[in-house]
Amino acid sequence: MKKIRNYISIILVFVGLISSGQDLKKYRVSMDNIFELDSSNYVLIPVGWETNATFQGIKISGSGYKNILVYNKVTDDVKPMFEDSIQIINYLRNRYNDNSKIKTYLGKYFVLNVTIEDYNKDRWLNYSDPSYLFVYNLETGDLRQMSPRGCDLKEYIFIESEGTILATFISDTNKDKDFNDNDSELLYKIDLENPEKNKVLYQLKIKKEKQYQD
Repeated sequence: MKKIRNYISIILVFVGLISSGQDLKKYRVSMDNIFELDSSNYVLIPVGWETNATFQGIKISGSGYKNILVYNKVTDDVKPMFEDSIQIINYLRNRYNDNSKIKTYLGKYFVLNVTIEDYNKDRWLNYSDPSYLFVYNLETGDLRQMSPRGCDLKEYIFIESEGTILATFISDTNKDKDFNDNDSELLYKIDLENPEKNKVLYQLKIKKEKQYQD
């Protein structure tokens, strides 16, 4: 049964890529990491970057993915989360005990941490660049960056009763294109239904000699 399911997944990947008009030679499908979202109609299919990849002169480095294909089990539709852009995608699977399924909080929202820009202008997209928090609406296909620019994502938790996310970021406070002890840590609230209400709740200086700042 598992082998049959893998074959079906492979077919879905290629159908999705062909229908979107993209070159199959540019993709590396990670079959081991295909997974169903718990209590939903969706299967997510990660697509890896090719070896020694570059995009518009930017070299790609890291273990994340190039894109994620979203397969609707009811309609048989397959579509990519990202369109015509450069990114390294991670989705924090280690938050869950069951490696085959991931819980979807609030039913329709899926959270990713994504590196999308060569922030320090070194011609590499890698761990030195900030990781931003994105939210994908499985029902509408709407993808939004929820974290401020120049802020590197550390951790987040869902507050399910309120439909919000609490996240911590390292902010490039001194604008030196690096994220270190000279910067600040932000406690940030994200409203999934009303992103215009997203806001900084608290700012904490990292340096010990300047411990707290409102």
